[in-house]
Amino acid sequence: MNAKRIVITIVTGLLLTAGHAQSRTDTLAIQMAVRAMDDRIVLRWSPVDYKSWAYGNQQGYRVTRTTLTKVGNEPGAEVRKSNQLVLTDRLLPLPELQWKALADTNHLAIIAAGSLYSPIFDTPVPSEMASAAYQENETQSNRFSFGLFAADQFLDVAMGMALGIVDTTIVAGEIYHYAVSFAGPNTRNICIPAEITIAANHRIRLLPPAELTAQWRNQGVRLKWNRSRVDTLYSAYYVERSEDSGATFTRINPSPLIYITPEGTYDPFMYYVDSLANNETEYTYRVRGKTPFGELGPPSAEVSGKGKRASLTTPPGIVFMEELPDQAGLLIGWIVDSGALGRITGFHLYESLEKGGPQTQVNTDLIPAETRQFIVDRPGHGNYYQIGLTDDTGYELMSTAKLAMLRDDHPPAAPAGLRGEMDSAGKAVMIWAHNPEEDLQGYRVYTGNNETGYFAELTYLPVSDTIYRHGYSMNTLHEAEFFKVRAIDLRGNYSEFSKPAKITRPDLHPPSPPAFTKVRSERGFVFLQWANSSSRDVAWHTLERRALNEAQWHPAATFNPVGSDYTEYTDTTTTPGHQFQYRIIATDRNGLSATSTTAQAGRINDGRRGAIRDFLGVFDDDLGKVLLSWQYSGLAEVDRFLLYRSPADEPISLYKTVKPNAPGMSIQGDLARFENAVLRSGKRFQYQVLAILKDGGYSELSNPFFVDH
Repeated sequence: MNAKRIVITIVTGLLLTAGHAQSRTDTLAIQMAVRAMDDRIVLRWSPVDYKSWAYGNQQGYRVTRTTLTKVGNEPGAEVRKSNQLVLTDRLLPLPELQWKALADTNHLAIIAAGSLYSPIFDTPVPSEMASAAYQENETQSNRFSFGLFAADQFLDVAMGMALGIVDTTIVAGEIYHYAVSFAGPNTRNICIPAEITIAANHRIRLLPPAELTAQWRNQGVRLKWNRSRVDTLYSAYYVERSEDSGATFTRINPSPLIYITPEGTYDPFMYYVDSLANNETEYTYRVRGKTPFGELGPPSAEVSGKGKRASLTTPPGIVFMEELPDQAGLLIGWIVDSGALGRITGFHLYESLEKGGPQTQVNTDLIPAETRQFIVDRPGHGNYYQIGLTDDTGYELMSTAKLAMLRDDHPPAAPAGLRGEMDSAGKAVMIWAHNPEEDLQGYRVYTGNNETGYFAELTYLPVSDTIYRHGYSMNTLHEAEFFKVRAIDLRGNYSEFSKPAKITRPDLHPPSPPAFTKVRSERGFVFLQWANSSSRDVAWHTLERRALNEAQWHPAATFNPVGSDYTEYTDTTTTPGHQFQYRIIATDRNGLSATSTTAQAGRINDGRRGAIRDFLGVFDDDLGKVLLSWQYSGLAEVDRFLLYRSPADEPISLYKTVKPNAPGMSIQGDLARFENAVLRSGKRFQYQVLAILKDGGYSELSNPFFVDH
């Protein structure tokens, strides 16, 4: 569609269409809507496209009514046929000459008549830019759209275009079926009539327009209301005005106000601008909607007000700011335009910390209109001041902001709370506490690598923030950097230097590794000695151990190397005969670590596997047996026991070999018992026992125990 073409959007609750989509060329169709009122039923219909509309204008429309029910009874087919009434057999648009009387009172009737009879209905597209077929299609489309638009606004226009009829022969309580079809025979096209059923008692509740507001101007007002809630009910609006506080209203727009918008846009609000005779009279407004059936809806809520004088346009101007002696305050003077005299309500003085920043009102009460000076009791050095002039419309005009520079010989306090951090790339963040002075301009930052040495300035200009970032080189032997901060006020007064703060440089080098100096294997332990790491920042040493067939290292002990060059450790927890690897890991305060070389050692295996404990014995005279018992922690691994016996005064010798499952032998946990039959002899014998393990190892020989036979 050409960008210069104006498209009118019709907002209505009807099933009327102003679309230009072409139906199939062999189909003609009509759409219809009805509205039942107290003594009549209004019918409105619309052809669906230009071809159907042109055919209806030529052939006319036939309208019939069938009474479906009467006093609650549903009629049969024969009765329905007899109840059919032809309201009009061939309804045609008014002849061209009869439109003049209607056009004299309704300007939209001119559009309707032009769409029907005018030989020229030009589009805004120049002829040299469009083909003849395009121009013809655009002309037909405009005739159809603007003609139906005019009919949608006024019922008398719709009836003049043969697109509406009023049935005044209805009876309350009855239900009617209406049909609208094209009049006359048609053998070439498919004609689809419009049909609808409605009860004579059916009513549609009309709603008032909502959210009516008024924006009062100098001898004028702009009304605004929300039409989105009622746009399915009303096609136009009337604005009514009252000058007697709402006692009587007069319609101020003779022609209905319609919703027109460019294509592709949507605004849920309607607007109307009215001029006022003066600004002293109070006016009341309300809005009413009009339906395509000619109905007027209920009025909206009312809005009242008066016109406002035009606001002043020339702001005041500050002409001087003078600091009074003995810190008595700041005297501010201003001037106003001569045209503002007599229209000034008063003044306000505003203060802000920066130009364009948030403002604080200085004066408590409104400064009188005739006053041109004001004293600020406690002015802020470096603050900005503005005078606001309030006119008789309530509008406030602001002067240009002026900077107040006060005498100041007092420097700010030295910054405090300094701290800093540096990452592994040398990027440092320096932080300090904010100074409390109101006239503070900012800070200057200095750095050095010696706490008592020279400090170079980092800041080219004062910084206002209390955080400063700087990059340091990591290719240096210095373990730390230092920084200081000075504060400066708006008068250029410098504070003393802050106390220097230390920024520790991250340690990127691991500590020196520890080294084993002695490794010795013994039967009961492994002895280890090593030289600690010589690095000063070492936090701890960790001894780790693993078996030869293991990949995973396990911590064995942790040591604090402070004040010692060497560390010793005795490992008694390993299994004899098995070799282990040992290493020492030194870790510094930054988590960096260094590992010693690996040492290998293990407890010496001489075959001994613990001792026999609690070896006891007694002769049972009734049984004629010697009862022996002992404890050994490895009974489950014992292959056999060697029992030794000899007279008390003779050397000990092997007496018997006993298997754990031999007769007379019993084992419970770590306790072993053995019963041995002997003859009563009256002599004393000594006994000892030795355990032989399944892996070839052996226990220590038990202590001797003497038994009298």
